[in-house]
Amino acid sequence: MADNKQVKELLDAGVHFGHLTRKWNPNMAPYIYMERNGIHIINLYKTTAKLREANEALAKIAASGRKILFVATKKQAKDIVAEKVKNVNMPYITERWPGGMLTNFVTIRKAVKKMASIDRMKQDGTFNTLSKKERLAVDRLRAKLEKNLGSISDMSRLPGALFIVDTTREHIAVKEAQKLNIPIFAMVDTNSDPREIDYAIPSNDDASKSIEKIITSVTDAVAAGLAERKSGKEDSQDAPKKEKKAKKEETAAKPKRKRAAAASRDRTVTGVQTCALPILKVTAAEVNELRKKTGAGMMDCKKALVEAEGNMEEAINILRKKGQKIAEKRADRDSSEGAVVSKINDTNTRGVVVSVNCETDFVAKNDSYKELAQQIADVAINVNSKEELLKADFDGMTVEEKLIEQTGVIGEKIEIGGFETLEAPFVGTYIHGNKIGALTGLSKAIDNAEEVAKNVSMQVASMGATTLSYKDFDPAYVASETEARIAAIEKDNIELGRLGKTLKNVPQYISKSQLTDEAMAKAEEDAKAQLKAEGKPEQIWDKILPGKMERYVSDNTTLDQEQALLDQNYIMDDKKKVSDYVADQGVEVVGFKRVSLA
Repeated sequence: MADNKQVKELLDAGVHFGHLTRKWNPNMAPYIYMERNGIHIINLYKTTAKLREANEALAKIAASGRKILFVATKKQAKDIVAEKVKNVNMPYITERWPGGMLTNFVTIRKAVKKMASIDRMKQDGTFNTLSKKERLAVDRLRAKLEKNLGSISDMSRLPGALFIVDTTREHIAVKEAQKLNIPIFAMVDTNSDPREIDYAIPSNDDASKSIEKIITSVTDAVAAGLAERKSGKEDSQDAPKKEKKAKKEETAAKPKRKRAAAASRDRTVTGVQTCALPILKVTAAEVNELRKKTGAGMMDCKKALVEAEGNMEEAINILRKKGQKIAEKRADRDSSEGAVVSKINDTNTRGVVVSVNCETDFVAKNDSYKELAQQIADVAINVNSKEELLKADFDGMTVEEKLIEQTGVIGEKIEIGGFETLEAPFVGTYIHGNKIGALTGLSKAIDNAEEVAKNVSMQVASMGATTLSYKDFDPAYVASETEARIAAIEKDNIELGRLGKTLKNVPQYISKSQLTDEAMAKAEEDAKAQLKAEGKPEQIWDKILPGKMERYVSDNTTLDQEQALLDQNYIMDDKKKVSDYVADQGVEVVGFKRVSLA
């Protein structure tokens, strides 16, 4: 009965109207009820089931304390999403999706922090010292940042989930979330592919009434999750108070004569009254010593020493047990912040890059935390795996025990995230903002080997290559990726054609491994035929053809440019490939490794 009522509400809101049948995505077939007047009709009973499933999952995410990022840049959805999402204090994007919003979140956060720095300038009077022209420029920048990123100013780390209105329009957001394994919730119309979405809600994503209905239901679920989290916190805070009050009442209820009898039993034979238990006093020196060994706070150290009756080793164990309890409680927490550090041995033949993860940026920026991470890297240089590192010695304990100890000290989940080692005739490194680290191995130690290795490592850190050369790609992988990319471009072109915009070029190939002599010969013949059709004199073809062939290779090697390090454009000189740069230096890249917090 409840389902029928909800179906009626969805029907009234026009949620069932899909796109024209000729624009449909075949993967939406399970959610389509029928076709009427050339339009697909969505099965609202399936919409109801999927909406309920999505709401339950969103409520759990909200209850866990993680943020849900709402994305809706289409005109009819902007105001609705902004209004509804503000009420549940969640971040949202209603203007242009900033490329790298998720995959390059560090840079996006810098832009957000820029707004805060401008606000500080206005508060402390620095802004007034600028010229009129400079103040206007700063104001324009502030307004632009506020418009595009103001709604995510409180989002200090990657969201726990994405909710998208129109996945076809927001395909970049979908790809970024997929790359980072962030759950995707979305309104999926009949022209969209539900396979890309973790929680697809089949619904009309064009009509404002339909969007409002779904968003209202979703935000209500988020609000319920937040309320559950709040009540859970209150219960956990009230429990110790109630327990303390009960103990007081119990103590007060004891007969006074019992206390008198207990007092008489504490008297000695000579009639001198003594204390039943002596109060242990710990010295400041002992507290300070324990603090230096563990990094724990002064009061925690004092309590541990009192409980251990002055035994230093026992006090350390007590603090470690406390850390263990906190670690167990926070095991499911997201530890996407932290510090990425590297270490190169004395002979520059071996390097290690490792990330020591925590929960918040506040902890990650602490100098003592950075020092801890570097100490762990010093240990990591001598091991070959993450498992070995956790078992390795760290000042009389294992690295794993040290992390547990620091979890108790800091109060956040601390763990080893990424771990990579590299051996080569010469190994160099580069760390970008304590967030991304890279190692590069060169074929030999040349005079400027350190500089060359650093430059290539910067390329690795910024461009995120996955393999050294296109020659390393598996043919089956290239074939499947080619099919997928061409299908994605053709799908985008359908929407671009509908909007009257310029269509994207559909390549034949995506990797140099596919550009056989036959393929290049055919491409050259096609280029000559084009020149002839354009009426270009044959005498000048030899001047035009090289540029056309270079463009052809560039258009048909997109996979190489994205994933193969040596085939990428060199970031410091985009006229060169990375392979050209290292060749100019008289050396070869034999390997690389990359570790990132994101």
